[in-house]
Amino acid sequence: MSYSALIVDDEPDAVSTALLLLDRYFPDLISPKYTARSVNEATNIIDNHLPEIVFLDINLSGGTGFNVLENVKDADFGIVFMSSHNDYASQAFQASAVHYLKKPYADEDFIEAVHRAINKKEHKHSDKIQKLLESMRADKPVYIPIQTSDVIQYVPLSDVVYFESDMRYCEIYLISGQKKLLSKNLKYYTDLLQYADFFLIERSQLVNMHCVVKLHRHTPSVEMSNGHTLKISRDKKKAFIDALEKLRPLL
Repeated sequence: MSYSALIVDDEPDAVSTALLLLDRYFPDLISPKYTARSVNEATNIIDNHLPEIVFLDINLSGGTGFNVLENVKDADFGIVFMSSHNDYASQAFQASAVHYLKKPYADEDFIEAVHRAINKKEHKHSDKIQKLLESMRADKPVYIPIQTSDVIQYVPLSDVVYFESDMRYCEIYLISGQKKLLSKNLKYYTDLLQYADFFLIERSQLVNMHCVVKLHRHTPSVEMSNGHTLKISRDKKKAFIDALEKLRPLL
């Protein structure tokens, strides 16, 4: 499993140092890595790519790191603040920071900050998985919130036909024929719904196996309950068919 990260700093040397440390100590664990130098650039990257860890300098071009947190649509990531001063430490932790790095920082402090951010993400994610499993065992409906500017729509998980991502956005296709834009990336739903009969048939599509109405073995592809036909990656074909037949035993 890997985690995406964003480094927000308007000092090129500070960005280079953080990238160097990520490559040195977390070459496989942290990927991809994004960088931003201003409030607006950081806001756009967070909204479009949803990084799981954000290294956030306090003083930026066009504002502060706190302005970034105010501007983004979804601040569901581990925050590591970085600054040359201790003046903002209290305010940083009030903003739910997992660590505060005072520049220049030692390698050990940086490593600890990354581990804290990952542990926070893992703990939060495991709590959501546990709640999902408890609801499923109790035969209770599970809902996915879809948020627009001023409205939150609660969609039953059973109404979801599939998720689709183009690497920037993730969309959800519903039994009703509607298509909605989601605030989280496909990896988030893939990890969360692996216990709920959803299967990643190729890197950009996560399908509800209960909504599969036809399986074409030779193509290979599936026809979904909303009439859409989706291709299955050949390296996932066998695992998907096995999972589907286990879910729907044949006479």
